Amino acid sequence: MEQSRQNVLPSPSQQNIKYGSKRIGNADYATSSHCVHRLIFHIVFVVKFRRQVLSPSRLNYLIALFPRIASHYKYRLIEVNGEADHIHFLLEIPPSASISSVVARLKSVSSKFFLNRYGSQFWGNHSRTLWNSGYFAASTGGVTLDVLKKYVENQGTR
Repeated sequence: MEQSRQNVLPSPSQQNIKYGSKRIGNADYATSSHCVHRLIFHIVFVVKFRRQVLSPSRLNYLIALFPRIASHYKYRLIEVNGEADHIHFLLEIPPSASISSVVARLKSVSSKFFLNRYGSQFWGNHSRTLWNSGYFAASTGGVTLDVLKKYVENQGTR
């Protein structure tokens, strides 16, 4: 019994399987062990009370921060931009992640770094709050990625 069990266990020298991408038609899809996927979402976070606290320098700080957060959690940030009171993302996530947990992580970590750098933006019970509790999320299946990228890139150019 013990011998047959040893044959099933991987040897320590065995390397991990590397997953990659697969091209289907004109679209690239990510692959994992049992799944081929392309889960891209358009997400919008709004500042608490819709206050216009994201000055250009603060917005640039967040735009530089979000790719670091996304890569830490193995998300792929395709595009990010915003205005003084909200921020837009195009984000690809793995099928193992729920959109609500992705949003919670992005909001939590970005808020922590932002408030530690710039201090509280509000008062009272909201002193350690940056984002509104709600969010917008839509899958990008109905629109081409290029159209959405142009939309997000043009945020703040009105």
